[in-house]
Amino acid sequence: QYFVKKGDISATSGVFNETILLQEMADKLEKMSDYEEIKNKKDDYHGVGVAFIPHGGGFTGDGEASHIKAVVNLMKDDAGYVHILVSSVEMGQGAKTVLSKIVASVLDIGIDRIVYDDPDTFKVPDSGPTVASRTTMVVGGLLYKAAKKLKPLMSQKGEVLITESFKQPDNIKWDQKRLKGNAYLSYSWAAVIAEVEVDPITFEIKCTNIHGIYDVGLPIDEDTFIGQVHGGVAQGLGYGMLEVMESKDGLIQQNSFSSYAVPTMADMPRMYTDWIYNPYKEGPYGAKAAGELTLVGVAPAIASAVEDAIGVEINDLPVTSEKILAEVLR
Repeated sequence: QYFVKKGDISATSGVFNETILLQEMADKLEKMSDYEEIKNKKDDYHGVGVAFIPHGGGFTGDGEASHIKAVVNLMKDDAGYVHILVSSVEMGQGAKTVLSKIVASVLDIGIDRIVYDDPDTFKVPDSGPTVASRTTMVVGGLLYKAAKKLKPLMSQKGEVLITESFKQPDNIKWDQKRLKGNAYLSYSWAAVIAEVEVDPITFEIKCTNIHGIYDVGLPIDEDTFIGQVHGGVAQGLGYGMLEVMESKDGLIQQNSFSSYAVPTMADMPRMYTDWIYNPYKEGPYGAKAAGELTLVGVAPAIASAVEDAIGVEINDLPVTSEKILAEVLR
């Protein structure tokens, strides 16, 4: 009864235009994690925390329509190879795999016929920066439309160039002066359970398990998406437990990896991942944003789990041993 649903009003007075499957995600998460069993563990200082998180895809407000104005090009060369010409950068998140699969699938050709070189600003149009969880949904969506136009022209001799430009969907309304309306093109969702163990003497925290159910519409490449989840969990773990950053007189005090701790393999929990199918009609094959979504639910789930383990309210991230001790002694 607490979950938002299609037609509800968002925090920025926009309307959730899409179907939201939070109850289905909760049911799937409960089953996958054996929630009743782990919640009722008799071990002292064991805690379970839950977080349900939305994350918008693309630039906020009218960013995509008024500022980015993304453009993509697809070019078939003389030999029948198709070149993806976009400014999206591969940095390990899987952009080359995902965008190449979208184009190859639409054109019904082998992925070995797709050429996606590192972007050269002399050769590619401005399809926007590789940020804001927009690469698959926005740039991939434009490439999907461009590939649809190119497909009937694939048998033509010589080069064929197709250009596709971003157009804001009609149901996205945003008032930039009042900062009200549909803040994002689409929302992806995460349902996360974290399990932690807290040392009763040192208050050291160990996150043992992360269970996550995700609504990204449709993962274009499942292995790539699982890689995104693993990276997001690592980032969320650091944000939630380790990465203390304090400033004094405008200077960051933690200025080396000896004082600014980031997660290592020894810190990583066991990760259990699944997703739910909920296609976004404007996305390529129904895909929505995935990148940052996999990060944002981890820290609140861990904080909630620590609170469950020790019975002390946690309102500040990252949750450190020192903060727990201060709360216990309060």
